[in-house]
Amino acid sequence: MKVPHLFSSIAILVASFASMVICQPNSSVTKNNPYSPSPSGKATIGTPSLTQNSQVPPTPTKKIPQQVAFVTKDSRTTPREDQPQVVEINSLITDASARPATSLYRIGVGDVVLINLKNSPQGTGYYTVRENGEIDYPLAGPIVTIGNKTTDEAAAMLRSAIKLFANPQVEVKVQYYLSRSFTVVGLADNPGEKVLRREAMPIFAIRAESEVHREATTARITRAATAAVESYVLSDPATDNVLVLAGDRIEFVEERKAPEVPQITFAGIKKPLVAGMKLSQVIIEALGQNAVPKQVVLRRSSEKGTTISAYDIKAIKKGKILDPVLLVGDVIEIKN
Repeated sequence: MKVPHLFSSIAILVASFASMVICQPNSSVTKNNPYSPSPSGKATIGTPSLTQNSQVPPTPTKKIPQQVAFVTKDSRTTPREDQPQVVEINSLITDASARPATSLYRIGVGDVVLINLKNSPQGTGYYTVRENGEIDYPLAGPIVTIGNKTTDEAAAMLRSAIKLFANPQVEVKVQYYLSRSFTVVGLADNPGEKVLRREAMPIFAIRAESEVHREATTARITRAATAAVESYVLSDPATDNVLVLAGDRIEFVEERKAPEVPQITFAGIKKPLVAGMKLSQVIIEALGQNAVPKQVVLRRSSEKGTTISAYDIKAIKKGKILDPVLLVGDVIEIKN
């Protein structure tokens, strides 16, 4: 009989049809192109389609400011590792006008600055400040003016001007200070022109850097702005904090005081005193040989107080009483 052959043929046809049904792709499932700039996001292979309320959170991008004062977070909730952590960041940028001149420096003409763009090595380099305060930094535009700005102010300006990066990380430093200087002369082992790395420099720092001699007693500052000469005693503690500015000239000198001439006061007039001079000699020198005042009063001050003594010049001349030797500061009064 040929019946078995018929069943065999039918079985082969059924198996072929079943394999075609099983291998046919599901037309309701689509694939996303991994290189597509805007994937449809309708479905993924082998998984059910995502609904609108089940979006995958984007990968957080952490922005790191140049300077951070403090970071705070809400301690009431602990974020999961797969969620971005929200933080509050306060910048350290402060008003430069509130800072003391000894801790402040404004970029000047001729200074060489290092601009470090951490987003790209090609944006990092050294730049010289021109006469108009500008530098050639194309990433920040055709005109970039950093003159008379602090390094913090210059960095903030560049961050806002650079458009190539969403979050430009910029750091500005002065590599060579060439715009400001002052001059040291006089009693110092290291005199000459000095570079200012701040808007002003106190005298105590200049003395240390210039190795001023111990015998120097006075600092004379010629101000560049007014040409006025100021004199300061180095032994005075207040002198240490006197500021020297750009263009000033400071000279360290030894001022020797003239020796004090010993004096006495005769009839209200100061007179030099010669060592060993006696009272009668002063009377004769001032009034003449024949002058004989009725009475001479001698006032002498000491640690114990002031003593007042009266002398008879006639008795002194006759040798009846001792002729006193005068001392510095004695006051002589004549009474007729």
